[in-house]
Amino acid sequence: MEKFPQNQTPFKDSFIKSEFSDKHQGQEKLYEFKNNPNKIIRVISFDELRKDLGNNIDQITLAGLGKKLYNELEEKYGIPVPVEYVIGKDEGGEDVVYGITDKIINNLENDEITPQLAEQIEKLYISLSQYYLDKLGRLSDDEFFLTDISNGSQYAYGTKANEENAKLYLIDTDLYMRNDKTSFYYVVAWLIRHMTDIEERLDKHFEIARKNVTRIIASPPLEGLNEKEKENIHNAINEANNFLQGEFSEESNNLPTGI
Repeated sequence: MEKFPQNQTPFKDSFIKSEFSDKHQGQEKLYEFKNNPNKIIRVISFDELRKDLGNNIDQITLAGLGKKLYNELEEKYGIPVPVEYVIGKDEGGEDVVYGITDKIINNLENDEITPQLAEQIEKLYISLSQYYLDKLGRLSDDEFFLTDISNGSQYAYGTKANEENAKLYLIDTDLYMRNDKTSFYYVVAWLIRHMTDIEERLDKHFEIARKNVTRIIASPPLEGLNEKEKENIHNAINEANNFLQGEFSEESNNLPTGI
């Protein structure tokens, strides 16, 4: 494996490019410590994140906010997120945030969904829907929420080093977060789309999660928004309702990510 230059990074151990994830092959994004194979390092561009969050945010604040949100997801909603963040520079001297995640060893053969895993998946979407339902009540306070945590491909079912019992871990831990109402409803629409895809695969409706998301989209808080923002939110809610009914319009293929 090719070594990653270390003249700028804040680690004593050197990096090697990770081949752990086929999804990120060739993207120069995932690495491993040369002397610790149980960790995955994600290199996150600070400049790219600042474009979304505003130029007044600094690296320390950004990393702290990200860790706070993921801690909340784990401690309050029971979704394991084995990640830490370190600020620094990359090999070219650019400001980055390093996300250091425990490597999760997949315990499934051929992506088989066991009854135990199916139960954990349903609990996951109950937790995610409750997370956004709770965030709905604090949108007027400009509270930040994570925006990219609802796709099943972002989770791994398995064990960390020296563990025996497999569980679902959130391992795709980019620092995507927002605090505006329009993004919130696009994110909820994507949550429902991803959830209904998995429901179809499992041939089961996640009734508690569906009740939560129905409450979220029932009466959006539109105070203080301009007409374009209101229109975007109504469009997102319409798509969300379509997903709940098992309908996918041509427009749904162009649904904004909200991030």
